[in-house]
Amino acid sequence: MKKTGGIVRVGEQVFRPVPLGQVDWLGGPQHDHARVGFRIATQVLAHTRKYCSRAEGATRIRLKDWQKLAPALQKELGGAATVALAGVRAGTVEASASVQDTLRSRNQLARSWMAPTIWSRERHQHRAAHRSHEQIQLLRTIARVEAALQDGPQVIRVTRAQNLVLEDMDVAWSSPLSPQEKLSITSTESWRKYLVASLKSCKKELERQTVTQTTSQVPRK
Repeated sequence: MKKTGGIVRVGEQVFRPVPLGQVDWLGGPQHDHARVGFRIATQVLAHTRKYCSRAEGATRIRLKDWQKLAPALQKELGGAATVALAGVRAGTVEASASVQDTLRSRNQLARSWMAPTIWSRERHQHRAAHRSHEQIQLLRTIARVEAALQDGPQVIRVTRAQNLVLEDMDVAWSSPLSPQEKLSITSTESWRKYLVASLKSCKKELERQTVTQTTSQVPRK
């Protein structure tokens, strides 16, 4: 154990007494959420200012990639899996341990094959952690319009999705629409064309915002 400048080192671990700090509540009592700001002495975390590499295996392999790799993985690891199965049946190998070893070997081999692809995706296809409010609104509208388009003309009453689209339409109705008026509108070809055009427009705008979002996340050299 070594103590230097208030920092206690025990092997590779570093400990420091918790300092006094200050936290400022920036909201009001009527707010259900608010921003909290805090200040901390600059020297407190000085010993942690090191580059932390990303943990290996943080990026998952996509389902489509697994499906493409399945035949090659079976060919490469099928023999070992057969031997492991024989050991389990003979009682010389524990089943749970055998399954874990097989899955671990499968994952390691697939990840080694996919390493260049995974690196490329991480480098060129960064995306912000959360969608913006505008993107969430667009995704909601797209879901509603797709459902309304799939529902098609109704006989008794309009569906929930069709009713939501009617509420979202930029039309100043002089008075609330009656159930029969809603049925009349949603049974026309103009309604179908409107849904198709609206869906195309929303998807195009979502793609534009996503491209802007992803390109802004690419690190500059």
